[in-house]
Amino acid sequence: MKNRYLFFAASLIAVVFSALSCSSKEETVVEPEVKPIVFTFFASLPEDVKISITEETEGDNAYKLAKLAWEVGDQITVIGTNTVTASIAAAEDISEDGKRAKFSAAETPAGDSFTLLYHPTNPENAEALASVCYDGQVQEGNGSTDHLGQDKGFGFGMTMTGVTDLSDVDFSTAVAQNSIMQLILKLPEAVAEVYSIYVTAALSGSGTFAQTLWFNDGEKVFATPTDGQHLIKGYMMIPALSLTGNLSVRVETEDGAYEASYPLTNGTWTAGSQYTVKKNMSSVSPATGDHANMEIHAACATDILQFKKGANADKPKFKAANVIVEKDINMTSAGTWDTAISNFSGTIDGGDHTIDYLAATQPLIANLGSSGTVKNITLGSHSSVTYSSSVTSELHLGAFVGNSQGNLTDCSNYAPVSCTSTSFSAPLNIGGLVGTQYKTGTISGSTNYASVSCSASGPSTLPSDTDSDAYVNPIYMGGVLGSLRRLVAGDNAEVNDTGNEGSVNGNFTVLVMSHVAGVIGWVNTISSTSKLKLTGLSNTGNVTLVNRAGRNDYSSALVAGLIGGIHGSQISNGSGEVEVKNSYVSDCTISNGGFSNSLGYGQACHTAGFVGVARGGTITFSDNCYVQNVDVKCRRGLAGGFASWVYGTTFDACKVLDSSVQGTLAQCRLGGGLVGHMRNGSEAKDCIVTLIKDGTHSLYGNGGGNSVVLGGIVGSSQGSCTIDGCKVFVRKMSAINYGTSTQYGWILGHLVSGEGNSITIKDCGIGGTYDDGATAINLTSSNFSDYICNDGAPTYDEEHPNVFWDGDSEVGITDVTINIGTYGASQGWTKGNSYSEITQDGVTLTESHSGSNPNGLYSKDTPTDWRFYLARGGGITVSVPEGHFLISATYTYLNANDGIIIAPDGTTQIPSEETYSLSEPSAFFSVARNGSGSGSVQVKITDIIIKYK
Repeated sequence: MKNRYLFFAASLIAVVFSALSCSSKEETVVEPEVKPIVFTFFASLPEDVKISITEETEGDNAYKLAKLAWEVGDQITVIGTNTVTASIAAAEDISEDGKRAKFSAAETPAGDSFTLLYHPTNPENAEALASVCYDGQVQEGNGSTDHLGQDKGFGFGMTMTGVTDLSDVDFSTAVAQNSIMQLILKLPEAVAEVYSIYVTAALSGSGTFAQTLWFNDGEKVFATPTDGQHLIKGYMMIPALSLTGNLSVRVETEDGAYEASYPLTNGTWTAGSQYTVKKNMSSVSPATGDHANMEIHAACATDILQFKKGANADKPKFKAANVIVEKDINMTSAGTWDTAISNFSGTIDGGDHTIDYLAATQPLIANLGSSGTVKNITLGSHSSVTYSSSVTSELHLGAFVGNSQGNLTDCSNYAPVSCTSTSFSAPLNIGGLVGTQYKTGTISGSTNYASVSCSASGPSTLPSDTDSDAYVNPIYMGGVLGSLRRLVAGDNAEVNDTGNEGSVNGNFTVLVMSHVAGVIGWVNTISSTSKLKLTGLSNTGNVTLVNRAGRNDYSSALVAGLIGGIHGSQISNGSGEVEVKNSYVSDCTISNGGFSNSLGYGQACHTAGFVGVARGGTITFSDNCYVQNVDVKCRRGLAGGFASWVYGTTFDACKVLDSSVQGTLAQCRLGGGLVGHMRNGSEAKDCIVTLIKDGTHSLYGNGGGNSVVLGGIVGSSQGSCTIDGCKVFVRKMSAINYGTSTQYGWILGHLVSGEGNSITIKDCGIGGTYDDGATAINLTSSNFSDYICNDGAPTYDEEHPNVFWDGDSEVGITDVTINIGTYGASQGWTKGNSYSEITQDGVTLTESHSGSNPNGLYSKDTPTDWRFYLARGGGITVSVPEGHFLISATYTYLNANDGIIIAPDGTTQIPSEETYSLSEPSAFFSVARNGSGSGSVQVKITDIIIKYK
């Protein structure tokens, strides 16, 4: 449509067809002739409209409205069951005055209704600024909206029945829902290049509207002087309402942003009319601080595309912009997202909005710089990220970011991420959220809900067994992140409070090293002056690796519920320090499938509920890391309920609960309820293992004629290792097709013989059932060595006799013991002050009061206490982490004037040191007087024990 001053376009027309009835009798059906869609539009516009709301008096504020005119190439998308496009094909299809035109298409869309969406040929048309923001969504305009012309339709609606040929329909009486504002700005003389103008204004009684006006497809433009003035013009749709308040204008330039606010005189804007507003910004200085960065207010697909165009054109302002997503965005009109936003170092704030209908072959952002941030965005389930091509340089593929050195915060992904490659000569890094987190930056508070998959075939990329420190074109896959890499001292990349709920599937017919996991495929820690902390990670999605890994060592093929591998320099030991805390895997299956004999089994596969291989400098799993209700299924190689193969690793109070470890289909020759194989300084302390998920194969090996090694806690141990204070209960330990050297043990299956190999075992409890014919241990003995099948001599602590455990007591229970004096000192409490909260090991105790004085006084008495008063009302609320529940509470306290603690039922008195049992996620305890009397009733708590499960 011609003419940059026109108002009538972006017409969304709802047309309803009557359903064609069919006879129930059998008869020959004659298909109707398919006619082209023919549309004719009329427009009747006022000749002149005037408004007087400018603060400027220069010039004439009455502007003539130009006539509406169509031009060849204008298109209308007909959105129905089938979507087709109708266009003006030739000049003869347009009337002489340009107000009537015929739109034709090759076919008629199926269905009984469709919607029309206008696409202008000329991008300078004013209506283009609003029409493309519809993105194919049907909206009914009613002139009352908080966002200018984007939440509600600009145009009109008509209902029609039984119409397939609209060859001569007169719309001249239809009423447009919006007006057009022509904004003329006088800019400071320093401004020579303008990217965009962002305008907001107040609507009387209806909030505000806002819109970004782009110029020249996001390119820089010069503000052409008009009558000797430094002027620039823009157009925007506005609802036909009374306007009052302030008109705020932000002009984005290469040198900085200019912001100004102007009062609007109250006046009513008429639908279908155009108004011109002049504003003088010549005395405005550039914004400073954070406001100096370019702001992009994205409300539609066009805004996203304009931003990408500027960033990929290597424009510094775009590459460091502050992008603000103002509403849910439908990306249908954007077409295929086949080029990502490259090298971005600014901020994208999604404002908790959703971007959807994105058909992508690349991530949203290819490379996120160390100062870059992406936050508060959801990528919707109608989107997908699908890469299908050869790979000649390292691939980084994720829904949000490919290769990140920045921060991803509070984001969610529902878009499946997949990679298919039949030829790759470089590594693949594939994650549900991010492909690679490189050296710096953090992923936090985010979740992937979609499937992540990769299918790779082609020539072998596997190095020889002698090339012990090389990864040749490996594949790293994770539900959240493909690989996390810290390469030199000072690197500080981390992942925390982030999880995966989608399936992760790798299918590799090529011989390749591969790490596939529920959250992170590979963690690389060569060296670092700071500890790598991975906290609050979770996975509930199934993880499957089908592979042809042919290398016979611990680097070949790793599949795990949380992390595939934690390594130092590639596959060797490193000097980094890694700590994984408060993380879990639950309610899923972890499977290393392998192939049939014709393709070869995956050799040395590592399958584990939590981490496949851990070998770096110092690695620790602690603070309630657990695996629960998980099936670990290994086709061939090593398996562990928690870890498969570890070196120099500590497991502190880790748990494998209600799970199973099984060798399926072919061979699992080495397996452990907690760890398959531990080496050199590794330690399991205070861990609990209950393998009870499968009554037939709770811990199960298939030797395929070879030896099998199974251990309730550890399958095999090498070097100097320790098992201390652990409990294990296996419903059934069994094996088939095993050789003569098969070894079993409730605690340890096998201690590797040779100098320097020893195991220290103390204070462990065991229980379970061996399969018939496999029993090789006398369960009545109290000698630790009787609970170990091995070909080397273990060491053990004779002062701590073994305790048989029946598998029923306190499985998965967390005990939290709080001494008030110790806690107060650690928190820097000052005696005589009141403190409202105690937080320790997942338990939170919160003080409350109804009077003016708070409870929770940190007393000066000895022993130190946390004091509560009857006169102050309130009490203590105890809460535990989400998904857990309280089991019991025990308070040790002194009192004054018969003070006593009252249970959550409001009546039961709890004496000091008496345990009160309950089953709630939180509970409230109050104070009362035990008997009659006078004086200040007090409870002086010195110690608290809380148990939760």
